[in-house]
Amino acid sequence: MIALLLSLPVADPMTPCTVTLSPGDDVQAHLVEGAVVCLRPGVYPVPGGLFIEHSLTLRGEAGVVLDAQGRGSVVHVAADGLSVHLSGLVLSHGHAELGAGLRLSGASEVRAEDLAVRANDPVGPQHAGIGAQRGVLHLVGARLEGADGVWLTGVVDATLTDCILSGPLTLREGAVVRVEGGQLDGPVRLRGSTTRAPSLTLVGVRAPQIENDPALPGTITRAKRRRG
Repeated sequence: MIALLLSLPVADPMTPCTVTLSPGDDVQAHLVEGAVVCLRPGVYPVPGGLFIEHSLTLRGEAGVVLDAQGRGSVVHVAADGLSVHLSGLVLSHGHAELGAGLRLSGASEVRAEDLAVRANDPVGPQHAGIGAQRGVLHLVGARLEGADGVWLTGVVDATLTDCILSGPLTLREGAVVRVEGGQLDGPVRLRGSTTRAPSLTLVGVRAPQIENDPALPGTITRAKRRRG
């Protein structure tokens, strides 16, 4: 499934908007197949969060905040076979067990650029602002503040490029993760199962705190970042 998802087209960030919304508009109603939804600056209350069930682009201008008001993940991609592009968003005040800001539970491909994840309330041991259980996740220039960490588990293929994480980066079971550039201020934690082990590749980034479970360890590879 992951190999198939990698062939899915990801929307060009310069694709013209199909609809432009302002604070107070119903964002969920416009999340339809093929849409390029553009958000003008301001705070968008999304109580319970946004559910994405179609391939689309959700693009925010500077100063766009999606506020889940303490009810659910701010953005949740639960369906399979989608190609979703998110950019320029602040995800805040989510309240969920896995991915209070952004959650990927479907076997889809999500590319998220220039996200800020802050002031969320992750529930349970995962304690993650961004969480993925399946699919392909590309984070580019994401900023996770405070305790908002990243939790990746199961059949997940993820890349984190030039991201800044204040909270933990946690890999479980068979997650395959590549971190290139950026900053890892919190702990990096790996733990496999009796049948699967996570894999982490660090490219041009330091991880000052690595906790690799001695009984069920993951694999860690380090490489230099190529410039040019």
